[in-house]
Amino acid sequence: MLQKIKVSIKYYLCLGLVLICMALTSCQTSRKSESSKEVSLKADRSYLDKERKDIPEGLQENNDFLALVLKDMAVVKVPPTQVRDRFYREVRKVRDSFNKIQRQKREGFNKEERTVRELFLAKLKKNRDSFSSSKRDREETKEFFQKQNVERTAFFENQKDLRKEFESKVEEDRRGFNEEMSLRQKTFDDTYREYQKKYADYEKEKKAGAAKASPSSGEPPQKEFVEQYPGQLKDLQDLNQ
Repeated sequence: MLQKIKVSIKYYLCLGLVLICMALTSCQTSRKSESSKEVSLKADRSYLDKERKDIPEGLQENNDFLALVLKDMAVVKVPPTQVRDRFYREVRKVRDSFNKIQRQKREGFNKEERTVRELFLAKLKKNRDSFSSSKRDREETKEFFQKQNVERTAFFENQKDLRKEFESKVEEDRRGFNEEMSLRQKTFDDTYREYQKKYADYEKEKKAGAAKASPSSGEPPQKEFVEQYPGQLKDLQDLNQ
């Protein structure tokens, strides 16, 4: 588990660097053509896919949701609230998936434990019935039941150890999962703050461009009409009089 966490940390650090670099250059990217944006995004995904090869199988699927956030923040156009909502939806899906897997493991362990126990007790009963079917002396009977008690004690001690080992593994998996999710949250928070700033700048630039494109507020509203149709305006004024 420690090795898995180390590999995940390496992945997230690389992912964080890619996200931050993309956020810092997003304003320049927005001025390029759509084909350039697509090529840039493919290059970033290719780099991350290469890093994912070092992540053990089973963790890769859960890591994909950060790639979805990367896609949302590849170009500064998606509102930050949508990016955030997307992230937390994926977090919930990953947690639900993890909890489902843990429940299935527990159910499987409980079923196997119960089956083994029932088979063992059935075997002891069969041996007792077979032993009791014939007349035995006192010493022989005592020795038989002592042997059964030893077997029963050893069996349940072994089951107790297996249960303890299982619970320890479950706790270790849960702790590793929570650490991994905390790391993802930190990676997202750091990049999200930078994205919010870039998006605010993008909105300002968009409003400034719209203001330049619109007519000046100081222009008379009828100027264009007067210049094009001076006679018609005079006729309208005469009718109003």
